[in-house]
Amino acid sequence: KKVVKKIIQSSQELYRELSQNHEFERRLMEMIEIRQSEKLHCSDARASELNKEILVLHGRLGRCRKAITSVEEKIQLAEKSNR
Repeated sequence: KKVVKKIIQSSQELYRELSQNHEFERRLMEMIEIRQSEKLHCSDARASELNKEILVLHGRLGRCRKAITSVEEKIQLAEKSNR
């Protein structure tokens, strides 16, 4: 019973982590969109600044997506071991 309970709890934690990562992904994409739209109506100096911010956000988005993939793989392994 303890082993099953631990596996279920672990699985729930993984799904919670996956949900959080998806929320981070959504917010990062939103931040990128905001900066891209702001870039259309600003000075060249500000546009350059926004480009740098967008690059940084894309880096964070890439790491976030990598984390999502990692958690999804852990969930698959946990579900396979439950069968």
